[in-house]
Amino acid sequence: MDNEPEATNDAKSRTRTRWAIWLGLAAVIGIIVAVLLPSYADYTHRIQASEAVSLLSSAKAPAIRVLRRSEEVAYIAE
Repeated sequence: MDNEPEATNDAKSRTRTRWAIWLGLAAVIGIIVAVLLPSYADYTHRIQASEAVSLLSSAKAPAIRVLRRSEEVAYIAE
């Protein structure tokens, strides 16, 4: 009969320990995410900017040709 309260207290103690472990794990994950998220956002912005520059540089020559032709047409039309 005396063992029942001890068993109940032991179960409560284990439950509290598990909750503390999960809470600590969640805090560690939150800290890691808070540190890494801005770095990841920075990285993705740099990649997008680099991609935009490469796409625009490949379109540079055709755009120059079009502009030269439109200048020639404008000169002939005058």
